[in-house]
Amino acid sequence: MTGIVIGVSLESFKAAVGRKKKAFELRSLGSKFRSLSDNIKARTTSSGWPANVRDLKSAILSAFISANKFGLWVPNEHVYQLPDASFLCEYFKCVGKLLEDGYFDEANREALSWKPFLDNVKLS
Repeated sequence: MTGIVIGVSLESFKAAVGRKKKAFELRSLGSKFRSLSDNIKARTTSSGWPANVRDLKSAILSAFISANKFGLWVPNEHVYQLPDASFLCEYFKCVGKLLEDGYFDEANREALSWKPFLDNVKLS
């Protein structure tokens, strides 16, 4: 009987640690999203989108891969064909804020709400 109690306790401890780890990773992703938004926004004063974020493309791709891992919708390569960076900047800012604040379900809904815009926009 003692073994069963210890086994159940260990399993519930392991599950709690897993939930905390996931929450930490999602909050960290939110911080990364917000940082990318700030970096992209700082470059919007100069022309040359998307060339003006060429050095950030690996960080952007890494953030998209991480978000995909958690089931969040992320923009596809069409985002780089938009006339400016405002879509990507606002996506990162809005979704990132919700992730940082721990509103994971809301962040998922917010991310998905950006999909129709990208699907319907005229690409340059």
